[in-house]
Order: sequence, then C-alpha cells, then structure tokens
Amino acid sequence: MKSMLILFISYCLLRQGYALFCYNCTSNSLNPDPQCMGKHLSNNYLSECPPHMKYCRVQRTTATILTYRSTLTIRECSATPVYREDCVYTRRMDTITCFSTCKTDACNKGNNAKTIFPCILLMLTCLIASVISRW
Repeated sequence: MKSMLILFISYCLLRQGYALFCYNCTSNSLNPDPQCMGKHLSNNYLSECPPHMKYCRVQRTTATILTYRSTLTIRECSATPVYREDCVYTRRMDTITCFSTCKTDACNKGNNAKTIFPCILLMLTCLIASVISRW
C-alpha cells in the first residue's frame, strides 16, 4: 500500500513539469462547429499550451438582439485563473459573458471548465484504503 501511495505522489509531482493540453476552438450559433460543442469535442482541437499558460478556459458569451439570441463559445489556454465561474452582464448591449478555468488536461469541455483533482482524489483513496486495511 505504501508503494502505491509513493507511486501516486511521484506521479503528481512529476506530472506538474509537463505542459498542459487544452481544447482550442470557437463555435457560435450563427456558424456552429459540432466538433467544438458539448462534451464530445474533437481531439483535433486538443493542443499543447505555452509554458506560461497553466489553465484551460471556457468563455461563453450570449447576446440578445431583438428576439434573436446568439451564443459564442471560446475554448483556449489561459495564464489567468478564475476560481469560480464568473459572469459579467452588459445591459446596454444585452450580453452576458461567463468565464471558467481548470488546470488538468482536456478539462475545458461542456459549457464550463470542470476542475478535477485526480492526484488528490487518488491520494485520499490510498489513505482511506490504508486506514481500513489496518483495522
């Protein structure tokens, strides 16, 4: 059990030295790209981020013009984190823009970026298994 825990911790520490991979694409209501929408994105849009870009980001802008609503979704690498989904409403132009970030490979799927902590989850699982095995 201890060797598994050491292996997972080593993986987490070594993994931080590698570049992040994020989806980089744009889709909108007027010109939808099915490979850049939803949770099943094309791996063709998965690309390595520059070293200073430590986050994947999803930016969703929805604008209403008269009775027509248009949504623009941008997926990209980012140097700046957003710690919770943050939205900005512009009344004059009747738009709302929401941002979210995450920091694991390919985490910017769906309508917002999902933050997943696989290393922490694995370490907790090992810790719990270790405690249970001692009983």
